[in-house]
Amino acid sequence: MYKFINLFSFILSFYITLKLIPLINSFGLKNNILDRPNSRKQHKEPVVRIGGLAMYIGFIITLIFLYILSYFFDFNLNNNIFHFNCFLFITISFFLIGLFDDFLDLSPLFRLIYQICTCSFVWFIGLRIENIYIPIFNNNFLNYEVPLLLSLCITVFWIVGITNSINWIDGLDGLASGVVLISLFTFFLISINIKNEVSLLLIPIALGTILGFLKYNTYPSKILMGDGGSHFLGSTLAFFSLLPLTSNNASLDTNFSINFFYPIFILAVPLFDMVYVIFSRIIEKHSPFYPDRKHIHHRLLNVGISHKNTVLIIYSIQFLFCFFSFTIFRNNYPITNFVN
Repeated sequence: MYKFINLFSFILSFYITLKLIPLINSFGLKNNILDRPNSRKQHKEPVVRIGGLAMYIGFIITLIFLYILSYFFDFNLNNNIFHFNCFLFITISFFLIGLFDDFLDLSPLFRLIYQICTCSFVWFIGLRIENIYIPIFNNNFLNYEVPLLLSLCITVFWIVGITNSINWIDGLDGLASGVVLISLFTFFLISINIKNEVSLLLIPIALGTILGFLKYNTYPSKILMGDGGSHFLGSTLAFFSLLPLTSNNASLDTNFSINFFYPIFILAVPLFDMVYVIFSRIIEKHSPFYPDRKHIHHRLLNVGISHKNTVLIIYSIQFLFCFFSFTIFRNNYPITNFVN
C-alpha cells in the first residue's frame, strides 16, 4: 500500500509543481518580484525569486489529495496527527516569514526572533529533544537525559540552525534544492527501515516538489526559490532530522535516538558551511549576518571553478556524507522490508 501511495504522491507533487512554476514566474515578472544582480550574486539578469511559492502550493495540494485517499485506502493520517500538525505548523510558519522577506526585505534580527518564537512554541507542545544517546564502544551507548531548559535550547537551535543553513547555501542555481533532495532521500531510506509512517508519507511529496522545481532552477535558472523556498525546504529538512529524536513518536524504536549523529553527517555540508561562515565573520568582528563571499560555493568559484562544476562538486560531497551515514546506519540497523 505504501509503495502505491509513495509513487502517487511523488508523481502528483512533481507534476503540480512543474505546472505551477511558469504561472508563478509570470506573476513575479508582472509584479516586479525579482532578485537583482549584485557583487555577491552570480546571475547577471534579474530573476523571479518566489519559486518557493510553487513548491509549497504543490506540496499542500498533494497532501490534501493524500488526505482524501486515506478515506478509501488502508492508511490513516490521523494515526500520526500530532506530528503532521507539527510539520504543517513549522513549515508554513517558516515559509511565510521567508515569503514576506522576499516581498519586504525583513531585517535578519526580526526573522531570527520570529524563528526562535516559532520553534519554542513547537517545543512547548511536545516536539522536543529529550534524550541523547552517545556512542561509547562495542555498540554501547550512554543515555543522556537532557534537562528541560537545555532541551528547549537544543531543539530551537537545531531547527533554526538547519533552516538557516539551507537558506545560506542557496547561492547558486540548483544548489540548495539539490542538497536538500539528497538529504531527504537519505532520511527516506532510513525511514523505510524504522517504519516511520510520517516520513514515509511526507518525504516523497517533498522530493516530487523539489524535482519539479529543479527543472527550472538548474543552471542557468529561470526562477529562484527565494527565502520562502529555502525556509520551506530548510524547515522540512529540520523536521525530518528531528523526528526520530522525539519521545512522542510511538512508531519508533527508542534506541533510534542514537541517530542524533546520523543527521549531523547527513547535513554536514550546509551545517559546516554555516558554522564556518559565522565564526569567520565573528573573528573579523563582523555581525554573523554580514553579507560576504565566504560560503563554500563562493570559495570554489573564487579559485576558478565554473558555476555548474561548483554545484556538482558540492552535490558529490553531500552524497558522500549521506552515503557514509546510511552505510553506518545499515551496519547497525539491518534494512527491513518496506512497510506493507
